Amino acid sequence: MQNILQTKYLVLVISLLFAQQLLAQNCDCLTALDQAATIVQSAKSYKDTKKRIGLDSLQSYQNHIASQITEDPKASINCLAYLERYLLIYRDKHLFVYPDNSKNILFDTEVPFEQRLSKFKESEAFLNTSRIRTSPEQFTFSSPIEGVYTDQYKREEVALIKDQSREGKFLGIVTNSNTGLWEKGQVKWILYLRDENQLEGIMYDDAHQPHHANLTYGDGLLNGGDWYKKSIDEQISFKPLVKPSSEDYFYEKLSDSTDYIYMSNFSGWKTKEIDAFYDKTLPQLSSSKLILDLRNNTGGGERSYQELLDFILKTKSLKEVIILQNKKTVSAAEQFILKMKESDKVTTMGETTSGMIAYGLGNRPSPSHDIPCFDFKMTTTKTRIKKYSQYEIVGIKPDITLTVFEDWIGAAQKQFKD
Repeated sequence: MQNILQTKYLVLVISLLFAQQLLAQNCDCLTALDQAATIVQSAKSYKDTKKRIGLDSLQSYQNHIASQITEDPKASINCLAYLERYLLIYRDKHLFVYPDNSKNILFDTEVPFEQRLSKFKESEAFLNTSRIRTSPEQFTFSSPIEGVYTDQYKREEVALIKDQSREGKFLGIVTNSNTGLWEKGQVKWILYLRDENQLEGIMYDDAHQPHHANLTYGDGLLNGGDWYKKSIDEQISFKPLVKPSSEDYFYEKLSDSTDYIYMSNFSGWKTKEIDAFYDKTLPQLSSSKLILDLRNNTGGGERSYQELLDFILKTKSLKEVIILQNKKTVSAAEQFILKMKESDKVTTMGETTSGMIAYGLGNRPSPSHDIPCFDFKMTTTKTRIKKYSQYEIVGIKPDITLTVFEDWIGAAQKQFKD
């Protein structure tokens, strides 16, 4: 009997090893795409999309992405970006794929940064990053879109230049890095001109992980100011991705008649902090005007914004409220804005919000699915709030548009009637 059990155990071990070896042999980006296409079928947005465009169109789109993967000699490096692009057809911003960084030394915060950086520079991700031999000092720019860009934190400087190997193709070459995560000559962007001011392609993050990018260009700005030309740095008043305050929840009295509140999130994980902030701050709001800053608000849940909503709408002495919003205002923060806009005393200013509003997780922890190839993970949504569907992807437009060339808080103060 014991020999039989040992034999069965040995067969099981061999079978598992064989399965792992087979997976490793077949684990390419096309396999990962098939795995993502299977996982997505559990999402509410999959059912909606299949009803909207039909199963044949879905399969045709998957085939289109597969053909792009097949044509890319670096598909295994760029696979995450292809999966991100594939998920776009479902028009659900809560549906996303991401790398499992638990084994990535760069994200191990218990290790000193210099040690992490040294190990990272020995990793495949760093070593496989494309480079060009041309010295940055030799770059010439022949079109308005070309030039040297910097990010809002001035972490890197990137020269956007034409790639002569293909019409309409541009490369973003690192010319300077203040983080040490990039070296001069490494390719950080691979972009294609789709329209006069529209670019699409791949942008690599700090960990050199690829992400699908769809960017607009205008007035020296990429994507409204996420990146901007160094030549206009002094003209930039507002950095869209830079938090207005170092604190997550912040109150300040700007004048005798104006209060200011900044909320970085409405997280359900931070209800104690948010409740404490409300308990301390709301009794101090004695002014007739309020600027509520929701720029970069990462959302959360109704439980964390309901008290603030009720206070604003029910306080009769509060005559005017201006909400500042931008493209990083997402999810529950967008739902909050729509509820606030039902009041005549509310005006919104800034940029169109993210459009991450209709689909959700159904008050449950995020369902995370493994994509074994490349150690990717993927979330799927379970619910859709029908009345918010018109804002998914497109976002909520502000009543008054502001640009990065303006002082947003100053503009809000000037907007008050009295």
